[in-house]
Amino acid sequence: MSFWFTLLLAGFLVVAVLLWVGVSIISPEVGLILLSSLAFGMFAFRLLSAYTLVMAVADAFRERGEVKDLQKVAQKSGKSEEELKQLPLSAALTLVMAALEPYRYTYYFGFVIVLLFALAVNTLPTFADLKTLMEAVFWGAALTTFIVWAFETFAEAAVAEVAEIEEKQNPAEGGH
Repeated sequence: MSFWFTLLLAGFLVVAVLLWVGVSIISPEVGLILLSSLAFGMFAFRLLSAYTLVMAVADAFRERGEVKDLQKVAQKSGKSEEELKQLPLSAALTLVMAALEPYRYTYYFGFVIVLLFALAVNTLPTFADLKTLMEAVFWGAALTTFIVWAFETFAEAAVAEVAEIEEKQNPAEGGH
């Protein structure tokens, strides 16, 4: 078995155990929160992986002054590695962040739809069970959305720090 298959299998096993614990031992609502969080996590995987890449590249530049994983940055930004070598690192990382905009807006739009649906269900005078279940879905989505927002904020701050370092290194060129 390959490493990635083993990792995927282990991930599914962990999710199955968490769902079993959440549903059978604690409550169905906890299981639904976990399932909703997992579903939104899969929806946000592209965002989280790109934000992680931006933070890792920026961290390596801050600590060691080296540019690492330029090939991965090129892949995420949609530009060639040769084009990115001509740009400052902050510009290359900004291109990665810009390439994520459609996914970011789609993700937040999905969260807003869940939020509006949860609010609409909670205003109904009946369907108490549906209210509880929809609230659980909302909280699972909110948990993952908070994580996405935190990663996004940290990635933007990392790009700003790289731009600041580049500007200090090359004050005459304005960081370019």
